[in-house]
Amino acid sequence: MKIYYRLLSIDRIGQLFEELFSIKNLYPEEEVVIITSNPDYHPRLNRQAFECIINNFSHKFINNHAFLCDRHENPYTDNLIKFGDGYLFHKEPCGLRREFYKKYSSKKSPFYFKLRGKDMDLGDEIMEVLGVPKNKKIVTLHVRENGYVPELKYHSFRDCNINNCVKAIDYLIKKGYYVIRLGDPTMKKLILNSSNYIELSHSEFTHTIAELYLISKAEFHIGTGSGVWHIAQTCGTPILSLNTELPFCVWGNEYDIELPRVFYSKIFNRNLSVYELANSDILTYSETNQYKSSGLKLIENNEDVVLESTKEMINNIKENNTGSNIDHSYFPTIKTLYYEMGKRNPRFSYPYAQKKKIAESYLKNNPEFLGVPF
Repeated sequence: MKIYYRLLSIDRIGQLFEELFSIKNLYPEEEVVIITSNPDYHPRLNRQAFECIINNFSHKFINNHAFLCDRHENPYTDNLIKFGDGYLFHKEPCGLRREFYKKYSSKKSPFYFKLRGKDMDLGDEIMEVLGVPKNKKIVTLHVRENGYVPELKYHSFRDCNINNCVKAIDYLIKKGYYVIRLGDPTMKKLILNSSNYIELSHSEFTHTIAELYLISKAEFHIGTGSGVWHIAQTCGTPILSLNTELPFCVWGNEYDIELPRVFYSKIFNRNLSVYELANSDILTYSETNQYKSSGLKLIENNEDVVLESTKEMINNIKENNTGSNIDHSYFPTIKTLYYEMGKRNPRFSYPYAQKKKIAESYLKNNPEFLGVPF
């Protein structure tokens, strides 16, 4: 059976990777045909990464923008409608994400994107040019800033300060890792006196296959929610998620660690718990003004918490310490709250709560988050 899927935003790397990953895993035994616009019309597209992953699918390029946009907003409608010689998945990305999470919330063995053949050879050549020995461990890093897509000012709440990662970078370098920062040339440049720190974001290899290659080779990835974050997610690379506004929401690797923001309420003059976040629909916010109008201040993870969480990730990988550190008796309440939030708000993409590991340093410093001692 053929499954057709309309991919609209191919020049947004996160949507590109997440949508193709999700549709492939929803229908792993079927021929999935991707319908999208001609990549020649997208100058901001990471062409090498696009060509690498699109080769996992049959695909057709069309110029009918209206057809690509005509995806169903109701996440509760049927997934498929008859279409030519197969079926069309006609929900928009929110509905696609819900269907993936419904299927894989308790399953951790999906199809991941892998580099092969000439793509792997090209990545090896880039590693050699960057001066990274093949036998050395690497960690990739990406902290979102506002330069790449400056028109998205309503997403400014997602931006973070790279200086909060300097202690973690220094620690990794002392432990023998190569730390490779990903991104684009608009990002603030860090000047660190070490050949083990590489700014790919300010090199000739930014926006190439290098990002996908390096993430797939990394022992783990450190980063905020962004398009680069989704590359790590869909390659199966463990992630230390910094400054997340969506705790217990996002599917991932069993080594993943979440480091949430601190949600400070100017109305109550205190930090909020995850119960309050879920009951108030704060986790459905997607624009800076929504947080501001609710009297919320999103506080970034400081450099000491990032450092301690990096140490925790290294130790967990070394000791094969997988899974959540959240008590079994506690999580069903979270699961119910998120599911109810999804029923209240059909646009909420994450009604199937994920039992993730929350950074221990965060829980110790913010006991009010869970509402119980840690």
